[in-house]
Amino acid sequence: MKIAVIGAKDLTVKPEVIDRYCQELYPKIAARGHQVDLFVQPSYHQPCFSINYYHQIRVIALLSIPGKQLNFLLNSALNTIWATLGNYDVIHIHGMASAWFSWFPQLFSGSSIVVTCHQLDCRQTKWRRLWRGLLPHMEKIAVRNANEIIVTSKALTNYFRQRYDIYPQYIANAPASYDLPLNHRDSCNRSLGLHNQKYLLYWGQIEPDHRIDLLIRAFQKLQLYNWRLVITGAIDIDPGYASNLLSIAKLQGNQDNIIILGDIRGNALAELIRSSSIFVDPSTGIDLNLSMTMLEVMRQGIPILASDTIAHRQLLNDNRGLLFKSGQLDSLVRQLEYAIEQPDLLQAMAKKAQHYIAVNHNWDKVTYQNLFLYMQLSVTNYAAHQGTQQSGEARQG
Repeated sequence: MKIAVIGAKDLTVKPEVIDRYCQELYPKIAARGHQVDLFVQPSYHQPCFSINYYHQIRVIALLSIPGKQLNFLLNSALNTIWATLGNYDVIHIHGMASAWFSWFPQLFSGSSIVVTCHQLDCRQTKWRRLWRGLLPHMEKIAVRNANEIIVTSKALTNYFRQRYDIYPQYIANAPASYDLPLNHRDSCNRSLGLHNQKYLLYWGQIEPDHRIDLLIRAFQKLQLYNWRLVITGAIDIDPGYASNLLSIAKLQGNQDNIIILGDIRGNALAELIRSSSIFVDPSTGIDLNLSMTMLEVMRQGIPILASDTIAHRQLLNDNRGLLFKSGQLDSLVRQLEYAIEQPDLLQAMAKKAQHYIAVNHNWDKVTYQNLFLYMQLSVTNYAAHQGTQQSGEARQG
């Protein structure tokens, strides 16, 4: 099959949710003998109108203009037009906003259109009001023109059923692939003063919807002896919020026990995860996605405490982790204290979660499900084309 992929920004520099997904999925599809052309936004290492290769994938960058939102709209439209003219069996668009031009291939190509919704961008507070107002309309365009909608969480399945009365395909996400070299030393943890130390870890986006301020307040309220709180993630999404977190830590006192890092990756990140005592995710879950960070932490067998959002319940129910009432400081404090006092119970939960991830969230399964859907759509599309052709011949006869 010939497959066009739209929606990724960049596969090499600071990959986001969709970029990571494409990094994992499409090399596996290409390795099975399919042609994959992945359209990205031009960047400093891949200029406009250029083609690079990434693990047998042809990575195409077309055009870029100043302005984040305007560039996104132009790039999505241009990539979609180019894919429409490329005679692809499937055009797979990742992200509902990226599918705002999906009506074009529906009108002018015979390609099957697949759109994957990874999260509800329109609910996130980080977007400006005008942009948030446009996102629901883009979502409707995607639903109207896609031959199939894929969702990556059961919460998103319920959302599309209730809002649009459609039944999307649920294909679960999976953790990213990375491993520590066997001879790797914990140099990162030593440099941070974390060697042989117990610490809570938050790893993810540093923005208001993720309620890291609540976690800092809970940690300081407990006044834990010989424990630290480590927070890591991209601070450039909302620098004002990141600055506010530092202020909260100082106001609460004993801020030396709180380490706020920037966005770290690779071996240093893997080491930080594997050496952590408890991973805590206090986010509000308004985007309804399954956090890739939590999937990766579960795969590593790290105990988890998270807010009781719909997506978190999907992952942590059946004693795979602890939950607290979302947004409630007292509930977080109680559950944190319980988690610290019951290490054996938390480890048993972590082992159960690790097995759950291995069975239900692995890339071989994700690859098979996507390919199976592509083939189903291609067969249906071919049958419909043959029927139209025979009907036309009968009328001419």
